[in-house]
Amino acid sequence: MVDKETKNKLKEREKLVKEELKHIPKGDRKQNEFRRNYKVLRMYNFDKKPNYDINIKFWKEEITNS
Repeated sequence: MVDKETKNKLKEREKLVKEELKHIPKGDRKQNEFRRNYKVLRMYNFDKKPNYDINIKFWKEEITNS
């Protein structure tokens, strides 16, 4: 079971990601996949030391394939 502190951290992170997603408009299937992937990676990266090389590579591929 998840403790209260962990739940609160998760809520704060979700709120932050939701704010960030306001700058990425909803759109066609590709755009919505991009938004979904952004949310998943962003939530994952809160607990990790950022690896900018991997993130840059991923986003370049996402933009190129759009």
